[in-house]
Amino acid sequence: KSSALLYYTLQLAITTTVRSMTTINKSIVTETTYSCSDGVKLAARHWTNFDTKSNHDPSSRHTRKMLCLHGWLDNAASFNRLAPLLLGSSSIPTEIVALDFPGHGHSAHKSVDGPPQLLAEYAYYVSELVEALQWGRGNNE
Repeated sequence: KSSALLYYTLQLAITTTVRSMTTINKSIVTETTYSCSDGVKLAARHWTNFDTKSNHDPSSRHTRKMLCLHGWLDNAASFNRLAPLLLGSSSIPTEIVALDFPGHGHSAHKSVDGPPQLLAEYAYYVSELVEALQWGRGNNE
């Protein structure tokens, strides 16, 4: 009986993985690093369902933009399964960006001898990322 349960569990895992790989193949994933004005380097993962080398302008207001922010003790990789599913279910050009806050994922840590990191500072880093992405600039968004 336990071997049947193990077989079923493995089959389920394989099916889920194949489904995810198919969905991922429809999206383009890139990783980027941004330098903030305070010197901290932030990492982010980008998913799109359009080719950035095509004629489509990603800053267009007809592109749906989603910003994903992780929770405490987490990182941008939390959205590795969700983002491709969101892109695969949409025919609208969509750009999804997941930010790694300082000290998480691939982002740099803040200086040890600097002031302690406050949760409120995350708003500053979100603002820095949105500015770097040029989201909403000139589009009344």
